[in-house]
Amino acid sequence: MQVKTLDKFTILYLILPMVIFFIGWLNPFCSVLSCIVLFCIIKLVFKSLLNRKVEITKFQLLFLVIIALIWCILAGIGGLYYQSPDWHWRSAIFRDLINFSYPVIYDNGAALVYYFGLFLPGALVGKAVLFLHATPETAFNIGNLFNLLYSVIGVVLVFLHLSLLTASKKKQIFLVVFLFIFFSGLDILYGKNNSYEILHIEWHNYGWQFSSNTTLLFWVYNQAIAPWLITALFLKRPFNISNYGFYGSLCLFYAPLPFVGLCIYFFFMAVVRFVRQFVKKHISLFFKDLFCIKNILSLLVLIPIFYLYYSSNITANEHEISVIKAPLAVLEFVFIETGLFFLFILIKNVKNPLYYISLLSLIFVLFFRIGDNIDFCMRASIPALFVLFVLVIKYLFDKKTSVVGKSLLYTALILGMITPSFEFYRGFYVKYVNSVEPPIKDEMITLNNKINKNCKKELVTITDKMIQNVGNYKNYGAVDLDKQTFFKYLAKKPRK
Repeated sequence: MQVKTLDKFTILYLILPMVIFFIGWLNPFCSVLSCIVLFCIIKLVFKSLLNRKVEITKFQLLFLVIIALIWCILAGIGGLYYQSPDWHWRSAIFRDLINFSYPVIYDNGAALVYYFGLFLPGALVGKAVLFLHATPETAFNIGNLFNLLYSVIGVVLVFLHLSLLTASKKKQIFLVVFLFIFFSGLDILYGKNNSYEILHIEWHNYGWQFSSNTTLLFWVYNQAIAPWLITALFLKRPFNISNYGFYGSLCLFYAPLPFVGLCIYFFFMAVVRFVRQFVKKHISLFFKDLFCIKNILSLLVLIPIFYLYYSSNITANEHEISVIKAPLAVLEFVFIETGLFFLFILIKNVKNPLYYISLLSLIFVLFFRIGDNIDFCMRASIPALFVLFVLVIKYLFDKKTSVVGKSLLYTALILGMITPSFEFYRGFYVKYVNSVEPPIKDEMITLNNKINKNCKKELVTITDKMIQNVGNYKNYGAVDLDKQTFFKYLAKKPRK
């Protein structure tokens, strides 16, 4: 397989939901304009892709597909196995994307505003089934299965990119996939157990968390798969600043918080390239790439659309960004969570700017909080943790790495595996050991008429108990649409 083919397929995979959004949510003029701009950018991006081979056999590819399928099913995608509590609202949003016309406007005038990009292909399939006069439940189930398929494709692409980025050979791809699934910080040394008895240990002081890859897939796969892929594309040519605008717009569409984490790399890698070309007196090349047509179109058309859409969200309007004043606690957390990894691979990365930017990024994201929401550090850290994983694996595969160095790193990796192991065990525990809750989370059904200025968390019935639903309805919608720039000027007018 050619690297160029893999990258092209990845980009097409990522832009399909974006095109659905443009056609479904924007008015005719904006829809046509944005699609034309996106098409022009893609043509230019394709020309900048690398062209060399990825060595992978049919057996290896089949293995990746099977592992991705199992991992996604265990994450609850498709509704075939245990789902985390976050699936209450996720299933409701998916149903609304099937049952309501686009843009989704509820009966009380509120609009659905959230990062549901990865849901759109499956929702469109469900909507097509509904159009063929199937029942809403049948449409939901078939759409859910397609959502599983689309997610599996995304995870397989992540595995293929990791194989390339880590220069894995022969059977090493099996080790890469295994370690990626079980890669985590050393929560066992510091984490606090706050739910499901001993089944979740990733919380720390000040509400910090660097989620393991399995935690991300099980709880927020819609914010994880795309940022993994976009970060992988960035790592192929990290100094190619001409693609930053496009990659940034992709990430903003799928996941605004990981977008912040990715922009940290864009900024500092651009600075490094500027300094290098300034020293070599090639500064004109830097500005030529920086102000290329791809970046200009992305910054003037794509990014403003997504920014205006998300900024109409109630939570985004109400909550301010606050700074946490706990520098010593930040350093302690980063050292225990990822410090051993950074320490062990330092000798191989002394001159690698990605190493220092990753460390800086993981420190930076801990200082900020959006309102009372603690998601910022958990999601903005996704790109940095992905880069750290790649650097760790490259260190392990380096023939010059000492046996002692590899042994110490493997010890840290094994300790980190305890965290995702709890994530896997939770599903088994709830489904087969202690049925404290139904495995499938689908009690909310819809967000219709639940989003308003004064909405609060809803109590959801679980067997004979009442628990507070994860998340506030304000997180998922916008009100006063006539005052929101996106819905006033860019959005398609709702049907009467």
